[in-house]
Amino acid sequence: MPFDWSVGNPDVDEGLDSNVADTGTRSFRIHFTGKENVDYAHTLQQVFVTAGIYRFTTFIRTQGITTDQGVAIHIFDFETPSRLNFKTDQFLGTTDWKRIEQTIRVPRETRLLAIQLVRQPTRKFDNLVSGTAWIDHVSLAKME
Repeated sequence: MPFDWSVGNPDVDEGLDSNVADTGTRSFRIHFTGKENVDYAHTLQQVFVTAGIYRFTTFIRTQGITTDQGVAIHIFDFETPSRLNFKTDQFLGTTDWKRIEQTIRVPRETRLLAIQLVRQPTRKFDNLVSGTAWIDHVSLAKME
């Protein structure tokens, strides 16, 4: 399924990066400037689905993500999140490209999924997040 991401948060530097990619020629980059305790949920893709089992995959890389709250992928039923709501582990510090793969069972009531790059604010005193994360090769494929 082709993805058309919506983005836009004035507290971060985000966009396509032609210098860093796991596959292909570019990735999506989000850079935290260290000036805010960012509550980030602005990179979002909505996908129409039918009931069944899907495989979600993507690759994430981080460099110097500070604080105890890193970046994660949040997948949920856009209309009724209680039907389907999943979040990956967080990525902190510096990591090489890591493959994220998740099997998702979409119930028949779900018509629209949201796939979102997120970072929750920390409650720690040292809360100004800095560092960079890249996301690449996002896919959602129906298995059955």
